[in-house]
Amino acid sequence: MQRKTNLPQLKHGFTLIELLIVIVIIGLVASVAMARLGREKQQANETALRLNLRQVRLAIQRFALLHNGVFPAKTSDGTFESGTEECFVRQLTLRTTSDGTVSDDYHSVGPYLTGQIPHSTVRPIRGNTTVSVVAEPGRLSPSGGSTYAWKYNARTGEFICNSRAVGLDGKEYWKW
Repeated sequence: MQRKTNLPQLKHGFTLIELLIVIVIIGLVASVAMARLGREKQQANETALRLNLRQVRLAIQRFALLHNGVFPAKTSDGTFESGTEECFVRQLTLRTTSDGTVSDDYHSVGPYLTGQIPHSTVRPIRGNTTVSVVAEPGRLSPSGGSTYAWKYNARTGEFICNSRAVGLDGKEYWKW
């Protein structure tokens, strides 16, 4: 025969309320972490954009310095006409003579960029390396709806990101 005791029965497991509270807390922590992670990814992409802009702008300035103030794509590279994307890329990524002609001659200088034009790291042109080359007076502004990642003025040497999107600092990318 079993004896009955007046001791309270011990519960095993969690109540539904306790489980729901834990799930809600985990969800809140995850949402805060995901928001922060997204912001840090955008910040990393913007830093890469700034570095890419700086790298190409320095290459353009080095080219002009060694070519008597003439910017890339202002003169022909010997294969492609002046004012073209191909001419711009070749003059920055290959060795050139003092008149801008691509050559492996002993007296040639460069390259100013290794490999290729850097890709864009921001939307909507992420991963794109194309350059719109113009020769206009005045400052550049981005082309609406264009598929080009970059815009370059062969007359002034100005090089911009071809996007009106706004960065974390509140400035449009093309104004960097």
